[in-house]
Amino acid sequence: MGPAAYKLLSQELPLRQLPTVTLPRDTVLHHFGAFDAANHKLDRPIWVSDAFEVAQEYQYFGVPAPFYTVLSLHSPLSVADLNGKRLQPLAAALNMPSHRAWNVCLAAYLRVSRAQAILYAGREIFLADPAQVIGQVRTVPSGSIQGRR
Repeated sequence: MGPAAYKLLSQELPLRQLPTVTLPRDTVLHHFGAFDAANHKLDRPIWVSDAFEVAQEYQYFGVPAPFYTVLSLHSPLSVADLNGKRLQPLAAALNMPSHRAWNVCLAAYLRVSRAQAILYAGREIFLADPAQVIGQVRTVPSGSIQGRR
């Protein structure tokens, strides 16, 4: 993340001034995507939700998600609540070439700001460094959970 990105993000997302929500230890988080606990590490930023239904909306987002992952917090997590702030215009203003590049930039900003997570659109949670906050992880093929809750 360069100085221009930091300046824009610190103006538009003043994390220390935002209200926070605390998720208790053992909160179950849900993720649909390419992440597979058997073959990947939690070494990249990840979007999750504490509501299965919210995460499930991403099961067919763009391309079908091959996996469904359940994660649980190993300790309480303080999350900065963006209160409806839109992130897409910020990514566009920074000319981010992909979702992955945007996630890396956003995670770098959270690290510099000493924040671990943000709450977006009410129930979507962005974890900058998931390995630091996640305890247990379990992944199954996403097709195997159809009809489940």
